[in-house]
Amino acid sequence: MQKSADPAPTSQKYRDRYYAASDHAGRAYCDFFGFWRSCGYRLCRRARGCRGDYIDCIEGRRNDVADRFDAARAHVRARIPKDAGGPERDAWLSEFCTATWIKRPKKAKS
Repeated sequence: MQKSADPAPTSQKYRDRYYAASDHAGRAYCDFFGFWRSCGYRLCRRARGCRGDYIDCIEGRRNDVADRFDAARAHVRARIPKDAGGPERDAWLSEFCTATWIKRPKKAKS
């Protein structure tokens, strides 16, 4: 059986598939760190995994877990689905979190 070709990277279909897979990858980071344990969103605690806004979780807690990010990246990349197409594989392998993962300096109190 012939595999269908992936959409062109400039197409809307590619972007839709990329962003959907990017959401799954972002939630995988939150699940690795266990952010759901202290999440204010009840569905996350009930599901024992990220079901809410993973960007807010990462933004709020990244200073606490910045030293474990390399282990998280390896864990998330190992979870790439075997049958993932081009857009999905690109999203799981992207460094979308690492650019914002650097510890922010604490603001000096005046």
